[in-house]
Formats: sequence, structure tokens, C-alpha cells
Amino acid sequence: MNLQTIIGNTRPRRVIERATKEAGWGRDMPEGRGLGLAFHHSFVSYTAIVFEVEVDDVGEPGLPPVAPAPLLTSWETLKNEAGGDDARNAPKN
Repeated sequence: MNLQTIIGNTRPRRVIERATKEAGWGRDMPEGRGLGLAFHHSFVSYTAIVFEVEVDDVGEPGLPPVAPAPLLTSWETLKNEAGGDDARNAPKN
């Protein structure tokens, strides 16, 4: 999926906007640090991840140690993707 397709399509654009908003995209960062964005589309699902990056004293890029913080937008989607068709057709408790 190219950038023009993402910009012109509401669903992937909203996923990216939500991820960047939740991560505080555009905030001030310490010197040598910044934010990066990864986006993936597969099987009608869209995922965006914002991560912090840093450049060390010799100019080598890397990732600072951080604890992952996943953003889950829909429990129903997670159940469907984790269980496939079985989860969609399972009896409700």
C-alpha cells in the first residue's frame, strides 16, 4: 500500500492518526531522539505502531529500551483475528 492510497482511504489514515495522537507525535524530544512510524496492512486489518528512536554518540541509530504498550481499538476484532471464523460463530456467554 503506497502513501497516496493511505491518505485517500479513511480507515488506514484513521489508524495512523490514532496511533500518532496516542503517542504524542510532534512533542518535544530529548536531543538525539525522535519518533518513528510503522504501518502494516494484511487481511483487511491495519496496524500502526509509533516507536522512539535514538542516535548514539557515534551516530548509530537504535531503539532505546522501552516497555511495549499495545493499543487495542476493538476487542471484537481481536477475538475474530485470534480465533478466525470459530470466534465469530462461537456461542456468546
